[in-house]
Amino acid sequence: MSFWAETPDGYRSAAADAGYEAEVVAMLREAVALEAFYQSYEDKRELIADLLFAEEDQDPAALAGHISEQFRTRMQTAVETAEANLERHAIGDATALVLDTEAYTHRYEFPPDRLLVEELFRRHRDEVEAVVGFGRDEARIRTDAEVDLRGLFEAADQQAPAAALDARGARDGRVEFLAGEREAAREALLEATAETLA
Repeated sequence: MSFWAETPDGYRSAAADAGYEAEVVAMLREAVALEAFYQSYEDKRELIADLLFAEEDQDPAALAGHISEQFRTRMQTAVETAEANLERHAIGDATALVLDTEAYTHRYEFPPDRLLVEELFRRHRDEVEAVVGFGRDEARIRTDAEVDLRGLFEAADQQAPAAALDARGARDGRVEFLAGEREAAREALLEATAETLA
C-alpha cells in the first residue's frame, strides 16, 4: 500500500492472493494516507484498524471508499490551486516547476506539502525535470534525475550561509532554512538546482 507507483510484483501478487483487488488496495492507500495525516492531530488508531483489519463479513472497500473519495477531492482541489500558481523556471536545457507552498497551501489541511509536491511531479514528470516547493522555512525538491540532493543542499548553503540550510531531510528531498532568510535560501536553492540539473 505504501507504493504510489511501480508497486513490486511480489506485493501485487500477495494482495491478489489475499483477495484484494487493485482498486481496493488503491482506495486503502488513499484512505490511510488521509487518516495518517490527521493522526498527528487526533488519535485515529481505531479507524486505521477498521480500514486495515476489517471483519471477514465486512467489505474492505466500504469504509475505504468513503475516505478515499475525501482524499481525492482534497488532493484535486489542492492540485488545481497549485497548478494555477506554478512558476516555470528554465534550468539550462531542463525545466523546473516552482510552487510557493507557504502562499498556496494550508499548513494544517490535507494534503501536506510532501504529498502535493509528489503529486505535481507525477502529473508533470514528462514535461519537467523537477518540482520545487518553498514553504515558510523549508523546501522540497522532487526529481527523477540522478542528483545528490545532500550535495545540492550543501552547495546552496555555501551561497546563502545566513539561511543556515539544514540538509537532514535530504533523503526525502527536504531542506530546512531560517524563515527570515527565505528569499536568499530560495535563490540559492534554485541556482544550485540549475547547476545540478544542467
